[in-house]
Amino acid sequence: MPDGTRGRGFVGPLTWSFLGGRVNEVGDESMLTAYAGWAWLTASIERGMVQTNFAPGRDREALLDRLYEEGLEDVKTGDSYKIGSSEIYEFRAFRGDAPVCGAASVESALIQNLDQPECTAFPAVYLFLGA
Repeated sequence: MPDGTRGRGFVGPLTWSFLGGRVNEVGDESMLTAYAGWAWLTASIERGMVQTNFAPGRDREALLDRLYEEGLEDVKTGDSYKIGSSEIYEFRAFRGDAPVCGAASVESALIQNLDQPECTAFPAVYLFLGA
């Protein structure tokens, strides 16, 4: 871009660019997975199929219990998404001394070390939904 910003993008069927973070270090497969997740989430929010403003239900507590059982500590949830009756939460936490990021529902979780470029290139929910 004219201001020196660099990124990676897609030009079909929906045009989108991921900018900033460590996006240029992300592998092609992860980029495509994130793009698929972004495309689905964006369209679903626009159609009203996904809620982003809701009161957390029992899923949040069950999810936190699950993450603690998997050995995570100091879990802090971030953005949340409600799809039907399922709740998905982005989070940051620690596994021992190592910081991690991810997205999870009661049914499954994506957990990555914070030093991986995917943790700063785009929201974890994109990889979670695109997988």
